[in-house]
Parts: sequence; C-alpha cells; structure tokens
Amino acid sequence: MRSLAAAPEREAAILLFPPATTRKLLALPAPSRADYFSRMAGRRPALLVFAQSATLPVLLKKQMQGHRLPAVASPLHENLLASRIRSILREKIHRCVTLHGVVLSCEGRGILLTGPSGIGKTTAALEAARKGYGWIADDVAVIKKNAQGRLMISGHPGIQKYIHTKATGIAAGERILPGSRMRKKAELAFIIDVFRTAREEISRPVETRILEQSLPLVRVGVPRTGYLRQNLIERAIQKLREVG
Repeated sequence: MRSLAAAPEREAAILLFPPATTRKLLALPAPSRADYFSRMAGRRPALLVFAQSATLPVLLKKQMQGHRLPAVASPLHENLLASRIRSILREKIHRCVTLHGVVLSCEGRGILLTGPSGIGKTTAALEAARKGYGWIADDVAVIKKNAQGRLMISGHPGIQKYIHTKATGIAAGERILPGSRMRKKAELAFIIDVFRTAREEISRPVETRILEQSLPLVRVGVPRTGYLRQNLIERAIQKLREVG
C-alpha cells in the first residue's frame, strides 16, 4: 500500500493498493479483514485506489461500503497511477504543471513544444532562437498560475540553464546561444504538439486546457523518417496567431 497525499496514519490520505496487497487482503480471514477496514475507517482516508483492477473485489467492496470508505478501481499500473494522481494533486493544490517539452518566446509570448523525445524539438527550436526567438527551456517546462491568474511558463530551476543536443551533449545555454536570446519565463500563449505520422501535416488550431485555462494548440505531424524543422514551427505559430 502506498500513501500519495499524506502518511497512511493521517487523515485525508489517498491510499494506493497494488495487486499484491489486494491479494493479501482477500486472503485474510473474514474477522481479520473486518478489523483491518475498521481501523482504516478510523484514519479517515480521502480515497482508496485499487490498481490494475477493472472492478472492486466484491469481498472488499462490501466491507468498505459498511465502513463508508470511498474507493475506486483502475486498470492502470500502480506506478503510472501514482504519477497521474500526484500530477493532479500538484495541479489542484500548487497550481503548477510540469511537462516534457521545449519552450520558446516570441514578442514576450511563451510557446511550448511538446512531443516524443528524438523527434527534433530541441534542434528546430535552437534554429528558431538563432533567427530571433527567445529561448526559455529545454526538456522540462514548468507552468504556474500567478496571482493575476496568468499562466507563466519557465524551465525547471535545476536544469533551465542547460541545453541537450546530440552534437554538444549537455551544455550551458550560453555556449550554444547568444546571451541576448536567453529568457527566464513568459506568459504561455501557444502550444505546438509534435507527433509522428505518414506525411508532414499541420492541424487546425484546437483548444486545450491547462490549470483550468483554455489555450490554442496546433498539432504538427512529422514523417516517420524525418525530424521537426524550424519552418514547421513558423507555420504552426502563424496558424496559432490567426486565432489570437
């Protein structure tokens, strides 16, 4: 059993039960199982989550209902489930989201490039930065809502000053770009999501939501044998500008 929000003995904890723990509970004698859930109810957990399970086991469901314990089942692996729950908690409690991506700025507006590793985000973004865009972050993007309710995007403070490319390895940004191109943060305005496809394509802008705010997003398809190019970023940004 894993506690995601607080220590297991404290109130308001979210408790995650992997399959092995669920099997142990089912194997307990009925009186021992009843005593376990009675003590669990005394801790007042916020939620019990059973991983890799399509439904709640009938024996456990009856006893949890009897003690008014809130519980759900999920088919997801316990590690993925834990990661998603923590991400939701960070978003709701700390008003912060962390994503894999590269961040540029244009005229003070933040542009987030997301997509799988190795598709060319960093290389294409560096070319854009050399042609006038501001550079904010490589690999990890941190989005926070400020006191005015605006979404501000920056890099992770521990690695923001570094850039990773195949040619240079991990190097300080100033070794790759002029200092005048480096930026600390910007208000997030656009998202470009890059993916592999049969042929090059750029979608129409759609809306996505981050921290309860709507943002325009364009999907850029890159051929399976190719990489993202700087001119595709330019074309995607042009489409995004058309919607504001």
